[in-house]
Amino acid sequence: MSNQTTNKLLFNNVPYFFGISRFSYEHFLSLLNSASKEITFLGLTCGFYLSKSIREIIIRKSQQIPIKILILHPQSKHRIARYELEPAEAEYHNANYFKETVIKQYRNLKYRCDKLGNSQLEIYLYDFTPVFGLEFIDDIIRVRLYGYMKRGTDSPIFVLSRGTDIFDYFKDQIRSICKNTRLMPIENI
Repeated sequence: MSNQTTNKLLFNNVPYFFGISRFSYEHFLSLLNSASKEITFLGLTCGFYLSKSIREIIIRKSQQIPIKILILHPQSKHRIARYELEPAEAEYHNANYFKETVIKQYRNLKYRCDKLGNSQLEIYLYDFTPVFGLEFIDDIIRVRLYGYMKRGTDSPIFVLSRGTDIFDYFKDQIRSICKNTRLMPIENI
């Protein structure tokens, strides 16, 4: 390995949490509460964001800043393939159950935000292979990989800061995904 490569690796030492824990949750809540520019979530189910405390933050922030949530379509062939790679106890593998629980809750969340009159919340379904979950909050991106026989919640959560190559890579990924013309608004399901 060249010195330039070695220096690059040392320079980009990326902090992370190992899976969902009290510390990663507190970090996430802190980022959400202080968000002032934008919030984007990308995930397989995004069920984690439906807890009461996070929902309330989303409702409040939806009146102040743009929020996008992207969830894998319940009928996607990629959902079936992904659940073949997750532990047997993984939730939401049944598309109808997923629609009746998660999708229904997100539609209600969208309705509650819209009812307040100034909602900037957009929720979309996508239909491509998910390889990571992502939380883009202002100048921080938190990335969870979808590994073999691991749920996204079991993955390390890499915390990337603006100004690094790796941040720019994931920022470009999410920007490209958000421009995908085949994203389906959740209201259309």
